[in-house]
Amino acid sequence: MDKLSPLAWLAIAAIIVITVAVNLLMVSLLRSREKMDEVGRHLRSRGPSRTVRAIQSMREIARDPFKEDRKQLDELSKMVARIQKTSSSDEAEPGPQEK
Repeated sequence: MDKLSPLAWLAIAAIIVITVAVNLLMVSLLRSREKMDEVGRHLRSRGPSRTVRAIQSMREIARDPFKEDRKQLDELSKMVARIQKTSSSDEAEPGPQEK
């Protein structure tokens, strides 16, 4: 086996430290499950966080990217239809100048 460079040893040590830290974190979370349940109940009572709302918004945009545009177009078409209906009913009734 060739001699490993100091950078390789540093990378190996970093991987070991990260792995041990993650495992210790998981064990401590497992032991304090009751405390986490209390914290979870408190967080759920406050409603979704700003991050959760942002993720939900991104999910809705991914599902239907043109939803807002379609809403605006529908609103515009309804307005145009209303204006056309109003103008056509004005043309059907004779005004005071047409008598």
